[in-house]
Amino acid sequence: RLSEALVNPTKQMQISFRKLPSCHRWMIYALLETDRSGVRAVGSSSLQSRYDALCPPDMHEPAKRVLDELTEAFIKKARWFIGDQIDWIHPSCRDLAIDELSAQSRDRQRFLSNCSETGLALAISFAGGAKGLRQLPLLQDDNDWEYFESRAKHLVSEGPKNLLTIWNGCKALKEQAVHDAKLRAPVDRLNSIVRDELMPRAAKRLEQLGYADPHSFRMFFNICQELHITPTIDPTEAWVDCIEDVKRWNEDPYVIWQDERVPGEVAEFLSILQEFCPEFLTKDEIQQQLQTMLNLVLERADSEDNSNYSSPKSEDEIAERANAFEALQLAFGCLAELPMWPPEQQKTLQSHSVHFEAEANSLREELHGEPDSDDSGYERSSSDDLNIDDLFRDL
Repeated sequence: RLSEALVNPTKQMQISFRKLPSCHRWMIYALLETDRSGVRAVGSSSLQSRYDALCPPDMHEPAKRVLDELTEAFIKKARWFIGDQIDWIHPSCRDLAIDELSAQSRDRQRFLSNCSETGLALAISFAGGAKGLRQLPLLQDDNDWEYFESRAKHLVSEGPKNLLTIWNGCKALKEQAVHDAKLRAPVDRLNSIVRDELMPRAAKRLEQLGYADPHSFRMFFNICQELHITPTIDPTEAWVDCIEDVKRWNEDPYVIWQDERVPGEVAEFLSILQEFCPEFLTKDEIQQQLQTMLNLVLERADSEDNSNYSSPKSEDEIAERANAFEALQLAFGCLAELPMWPPEQQKTLQSHSVHFEAEANSLREELHGEPDSDDSGYERSSSDDLNIDDLFRDL
């Protein structure tokens, strides 16, 4: 076992690694994808998922058996209340795994063809290894770059949020390339992949998901700005999703403090459109729909003013209601700040924000604070009454 070989750890690890069955190596490569930064233990279920995706079918063995056989060799296992957690037995094992994966073209390309966005981030990482000299470890030749690009296109088409991981890696490389001329060609190549291949795919998906995924929607426009390219995206489909969500929310039978999500999501979506697609909001048809949407939001909020709720049954329920009213306060406050409304409607939105704030504060007052006395009869002084000289007089 590796843990017994301490005379020359690096050499012994290399020998031990290369003697492993293929399925064991793929389990170790899967851990590269799930440990994120290499410093946190991961759950065995997420590790198994990546192992199943990466390991070739003809080499695949049951994940539990493979993990058991690797335990205390390259990895360690600990039982937590949420299940088994897996980690490297030593950080050098992670470096070795990357080095070995980098050295095998067939394994590299299999990995790049089936990895997650975390694997792509590993591919374009730099300053790795014991001496901090490892750069773009999985992009050794043109074939690797083609596999990387193909996988990146697939993942971004599947979920635009995956673009952020790749873009962050690209930006980090750009910064490093200022000091390292060898990185300038890879940076240019990666930049072209993001601009010409990934951004159009992200735009296509966000035309459908822009309302449901506002974080990725805003990210897309921010990347466009950083790349100095004009966004080519039609938010019409996402706009329809927003309108339908407001209609549903207006008709919902739930009390408003159990259904606080929609106003905040509408406020975020509209703020993105206002900032990045203002011309879309100026269309006559959109202006009419915008007013209809606002009327529905205000109608539901108006009905709240005349609602009576049963008293909370526990402090947990008090806190839940208070948090919900605070979310509504913030959402209506954000809506009120948008410049698309006439002044009178802005005032109405702001008044609802104030109402929700008052509801939250009233509920907070019902929560018990830390007691000022205990069963001994001793009553603690407030900080205003505390005399520091008295406190240390007998020392």
